Amino acid sequence: MNNVIRPDFRKEPATFTVEVSFDPECSMWVGECEALCFVTEAQTFEALCERVWLVAEDAGHENGLSIDVADMRLIFVHQETAGRRAVG
Repeated sequence: MNNVIRPDFRKEPATFTVEVSFDPECSMWVGECEALCFVTEAQTFEALCERVWLVAEDAGHENGLSIDVADMRLIFVHQETAGRRAVG
């Protein structure tokens, strides 16, 4: 079969960590990636993840990285303390 896609497993994806938190003052989810120098927000966690993928590629290019979004791996880290939990 000549039309079989063979991924290149030797190439490691560029991995970036996105710190995720919920801001109860404005009821928004916030994502921050120090390595790519961006902060963005959205009303839901799912919407934030989608937004981060859009912003990450542009932020990479703005910072001089020639990384295609297909070669990126984003790790979303959400930590929560008892005092910051929204109870209701």
